[in-house]
Amino acid sequence: MLAATVPPVAAGDGSWMWPVAGPGSGPPSVASEFDAPDSDYGPGHRGVDLPTLVGAPVRAVAGGVVAFAGRVAGVDVVTIDHGAERSTYQPVSAAVSVGDAVDAGDVIGKVVIGPFHCASPCLHLGRIAQAGDRGHLPLAGDYLDPLHRLSGKTQIRLVDPNGPPPVPPGLS
Repeated sequence: MLAATVPPVAAGDGSWMWPVAGPGSGPPSVASEFDAPDSDYGPGHRGVDLPTLVGAPVRAVAGGVVAFAGRVAGVDVVTIDHGAERSTYQPVSAAVSVGDAVDAGDVIGKVVIGPFHCASPCLHLGRIAQAGDRGHLPLAGDYLDPLHRLSGKTQIRLVDPNGPPPVPPGLS
């Protein structure tokens, strides 16, 4: 079980690659965006839905180690540990096993018929924090917006060194 000892590695610039193909050469559309719940058990949409076809290959968004491959509440799920966070994919029939090391772009399974919450078949991609503290980073288990990694864009805010300090962003 040597693969289980390989440390998870994120994409070089911290961005994720799209797990399913979009039309043409571009990224897929987003059917439903992330909507953070107001409380741990409150309503929300804890990921993004990417329209695709049943049987479409699903690729790892970044390098890591498969942490889970099985069924949760009757839905086929794959989870990959990337170190500081995890990516989740459903409904996906796994082509990988727990402990397998994967690189960004490796096929981890295929979209299967499942209890879709989209109008047509889709891949639900989730992003979950692994560590942190409320003062600086999300807590372990907090759901995060996958689009922040998929866009490949880093949010940078320029500050005038001679001006007043900026107002910190609000927490949602």
